[in-house]
Amino acid sequence: MGAIRGFLLVTVSTLLLLSMFSSLFLLTISSSLSYTTIEKEAQNLTKEFLYSNIDFSSAIDDAYPFMEIYCQNNSQYVFKQNEYTFTISCDKLSEGKDAMIDNGINNIVKEIYYKEYNCQFIKCFANGEIPLFLFSKMSYDFFYNLFTITLIVSILLSILGFFLVEKKNSLPILIGVLLVLCSLPFFKLNKILTLVPEKLIADIVGLFFSTSSSLALNCFIIGIILIVVGLILKLIMTANFARNLFVKHKEKKSEKEEKENKEKKKENGKNEPVVDKKVEEKKFK
Repeated sequence: MGAIRGFLLVTVSTLLLLSMFSSLFLLTISSSLSYTTIEKEAQNLTKEFLYSNIDFSSAIDDAYPFMEIYCQNNSQYVFKQNEYTFTISCDKLSEGKDAMIDNGINNIVKEIYYKEYNCQFIKCFANGEIPLFLFSKMSYDFFYNLFTITLIVSILLSILGFFLVEKKNSLPILIGVLLVLCSLPFFKLNKILTLVPEKLIADIVGLFFSTSSSLALNCFIIGIILIVVGLILKLIMTANFARNLFVKHKEKKSEKEEKENKEKKKENGKNEPVVDKKVEEKKFK
């Protein structure tokens, strides 16, 4: 029975490790694809990509006279360059060309992110176009839903592990060690991406793991906390066990001493001389 239980515990622990790794992997991608992260991380990449395909500076210079006239009665100026449509807020005109370019790029990123794609996530790859949907809310929802599934699986496996672990206070240590092991590869992702020879590809892949370091650190800290909690529980259990042993030993010792005292009293009672009552009465007379 013990061997079967041990085998099941090893199996559940292995599955839990894989499930936790998958959860952290999917959480990293989904959090990296949130709009706040994409807006911050994708701006430089988008700017680099557009500058390589469009003479953005000349386009702004050519459109600037029309923008000044148009913005007198409107809040936004929209123009098309090559295959891209740019929307620039009129209040950016006074802030200079760079502010206008940044505003136009941010609007493009926002448009791509919230665009309604007429295909499911997997089937969108078959369209043969540049997979901009990868940096959309649809992509974020897809990976977040997968993360939710793996998180539920991890919780269920943890509950199963609780029933398989012989000493229940060992469970936090087990989960903590697994979390620490899961987090370690994510600390090295940025170094791995530097090995990719094509910088643009490395930057695009890096967008999916832009939050890897912070999430790995959080996972690592939680793992260490669980290990410490497990060790504290073990110390408490050991201290209680030692205290109970001491109390039992003290009780046995007191019982033994009480028993010995009773035996001594009995022996003393037997050894006392028997006094004749008549002799005692004569003495008193």
